[in-house]
Amino acid sequence: MRGPVAWRNWHQANSAGSAPGSRFEHGLYSDAYVVGDYLTHGPYVVINALAFDVHQTGRLGRVATMRVDRFIEPETLQREVRLGEKTDVSEYHGGGLEDEIAALLGLALGIRCQAGGMSRSWFLNDDPLGRPIELEPRIPTLPASGRFGPIVPALTGQRSLDDAAELLEIYPGVSGRNAVALARAARQYGQAAWVAESDPNLAWIQLVGAIETAAARWRPPAVSRLDRIAQSWPELFEFLASLPADRRDAGAELLAGHVRSQYRFLQFLDRFAPDPPAERPDAWLQVDWSQLQHHLRIVYDHRSRALHDGTPFPPPMCEPPGWAPGPGKTPAERPPGRAASAQHGTWLEADTPMLLATFEYIARHALVGWWRQLASRSS
Repeated sequence: MRGPVAWRNWHQANSAGSAPGSRFEHGLYSDAYVVGDYLTHGPYVVINALAFDVHQTGRLGRVATMRVDRFIEPETLQREVRLGEKTDVSEYHGGGLEDEIAALLGLALGIRCQAGGMSRSWFLNDDPLGRPIELEPRIPTLPASGRFGPIVPALTGQRSLDDAAELLEIYPGVSGRNAVALARAARQYGQAAWVAESDPNLAWIQLVGAIETAAARWRPPAVSRLDRIAQSWPELFEFLASLPADRRDAGAELLAGHVRSQYRFLQFLDRFAPDPPAERPDAWLQVDWSQLQHHLRIVYDHRSRALHDGTPFPPPMCEPPGWAPGPGKTPAERPPGRAASAQHGTWLEADTPMLLATFEYIARHALVGWWRQLASRSS
């Protein structure tokens, strides 16, 4: 059975007659305060660590412990690899079993969540309480927010473990390929959340990548090449439409492949993007949700420039949303003003359609919406 390691371990745990080969624990670190007691799903138990210091200070801390019953041992996974025959990344998401579950939990709750190193093991001796262990010490660190407040405020605050139960229950029921795509998207979302305060440009790139990962697996409805160009690159479509039919069709055939990824990105968000937030700022600081597809094309163009010619996202799109509205008012969704200048660059209002905090809201809810749809497809 092919799929990411935590998904495979879950399936093996559900097999008749299976018994775990070992048990271990990892700390889960976040700057969001976790409530709820135990979250138990298959071979995984998340236990609230009662991190009151995180609640009082908002600083990063060990907010929970993840206990894992391992039904697939590393030696078994190693034997499955046929070294020297071919490269195989079909199940690879860049982390271990504990990183996979931590990323899914972070996406489900909308928080920063990383697993630390193994802290307790039951395979080194016969102690029924396990043995504390520091063979691979790994404690995440998180930079402090700037003086104008957090860039993505929604990642902090209080969350209940119970709110992740519905989504985690879906995970073992999806196909192996969908599980790989979901794990990869969750990992990218988690990495974006983790660096948002220190490197918002990188967070933008990873959030767009998370949507592309899910969109590539979801696959939008089939349309003609010309329609794909029309929805992804209206200016190019207008040019092609002005050509004679034979030249227009030939041009569409040549160029449609260049907009495939952007088309999937836009269609995925057209299908799964959430409605505007329930609480919104004054109109001049709102994103025009009726023009969301247009705004997302600009976001995708900034991401392409960041990857392909090294032009970072505009600084106005990387600012904290709470600097302007005033006491008691909802934070901004977009940069204010008709234009902005920063770090030897100038951007018009039309080129800075939303803040990183707004796109995190859109991206997370879209990924969670797709995650829920996987349950209905599996059933």
